[in-house]
Amino acid sequence: MGSNFNIDDYEEYEEITDIEELKALHARRICVNCSNFFQECNDEPNFGVCIDEDVFEPFIDDMMTNGEAGECQEEYSARRYDGDRDACEKFTACEYVYLDDDDEEDQDDSEIDTELLHARFTEQYQNLNIPIYLDALSKSNEDSCAGILNQISLAISYGHESALDLLLDYYNNLGPVTELEETHKRINIIEILQRWVDDKRVIDALVNELHRSESNNITRRLYTCILNQFKYCETEQVSEPLSDLLSKKQYSNRMKKKIKDIINGIEDDRPFSIF
Repeated sequence: MGSNFNIDDYEEYEEITDIEELKALHARRICVNCSNFFQECNDEPNFGVCIDEDVFEPFIDDMMTNGEAGECQEEYSARRYDGDRDACEKFTACEYVYLDDDDEEDQDDSEIDTELLHARFTEQYQNLNIPIYLDALSKSNEDSCAGILNQISLAISYGHESALDLLLDYYNNLGPVTELEETHKRINIIEILQRWVDDKRVIDALVNELHRSESNNITRRLYTCILNQFKYCETEQVSEPLSDLLSKKQYSNRMKKKIKDIINGIEDDRPFSIF
């Protein structure tokens, strides 16, 4: 995690030109020098919050990107405090890069920034508290669920050990779709899972969705989305679970044909349209 701490915002830093003095200030074990300390861009100097709290975790990416509390403004306002005080036992020092005049001429700043950002993001997303995000997802609406799912997707991409399994468990335990908003949310989930659509666990989850949710006007886009995903799978990967589906569930002749075409490996470059 990074910090929004900017030395240009503080008068006490303006007169400091010696790197060693600057390092000494940064070495102080106070909240404002902790990587878990966040402050809004327009907040008073030193005032902010500790983002090592469950309430902030689903919003950290947006907070860091925008420099604002955004959707958790109420929680930010309630918890903000003066960071110029002794830090707790969870203190983690911010990482700073100090360049003198010669370094500025020779060093490739963009390379340094890229390496540091990659290392920071890797650590952040490999340790993301996925259950908290899934809990937020269960309470989210169509507008906010995309941002939550994006964080989970990044965790999977950065090598989080259990993120994909936890997302699949969450998805598999959902009930049948009965409302249009729920259709949109599940399509957002499938758009995350589609990167791993050749994984048997993902295929089984998508077939499970077809089994539990009826084919109707509410689920039209959901069915279309799922069947389009199967176009990218090998026929032998999907033929057995889809054949099993047809043996257990009654569909219209049109839907049966769509599914049988996938089972039989009949290629069609056009995207599926269910109705």
